[in-house]
Amino acid sequence: MEGTIRKHLAAYGLVAVLLIGTTGCMGLAAQMLYVLKGHKTPAKFKGLENKKVAVICVSNSGTYGSDSVTYRVGQLVSGHLSQNVKKIEIVPQSKIEKFQNSRSWEKLDFAEVGRGVGADIVVAIELSAYSLDQGTTIFRGQSRITTTVFDMQKNGSLVFTDGPDDFIFPRSGRPKMQQSQRDFENRYLAKLSMFIGQKFFKHEMTDHVESNVDF
Repeated sequence: MEGTIRKHLAAYGLVAVLLIGTTGCMGLAAQMLYVLKGHKTPAKFKGLENKKVAVICVSNSGTYGSDSVTYRVGQLVSGHLSQNVKKIEIVPQSKIEKFQNSRSWEKLDFAEVGRGVGADIVVAIELSAYSLDQGTTIFRGQSRITTTVFDMQKNGSLVFTDGPDDFIFPRSGRPKMQQSQRDFENRYLAKLSMFIGQKFFKHEMTDHVESNVDF
């Protein structure tokens, strides 16, 4: 994907050169903005519109269940979907956690949770190999994500899977002396959740989140 974006940007550069000969500076700026903002990256899965959706994030760290990181990822991804998918209804994370806490996280069945919270669709995010450190002096976020979708209206059938993706950010790391771990983690989780969320809605190419890039 990163290579594709570079090709597009190179093409836009050629467009800019051509436009310089036919337009003034203001016209060039307006047309370049149109070109850059007019290119959309399509969703990998488009079936969330007009649906009640439960986003469930789980981790293999410690017990296979909810923790502060998975809860936040679930909330952040839910927020992105709510803002960018038409007529979607999001099941609150608190309702999902309450339902599964009455059962066993180690025997979690995504379709069962979906039915239990009244969802039409379950977006399941499995998070592993989560780390914020590269040595003792550098922050560099890393995690492996697999994203799957189950359709409750089709008997809980698996209808989409993507990954595993290794999401690394930023590529060159960030010195720990420049910010706190909490601030860095907030930044990393914001990027990670947008990376996951963008699988489900069309978005501007200029806003596309990639793994292994710098700030």
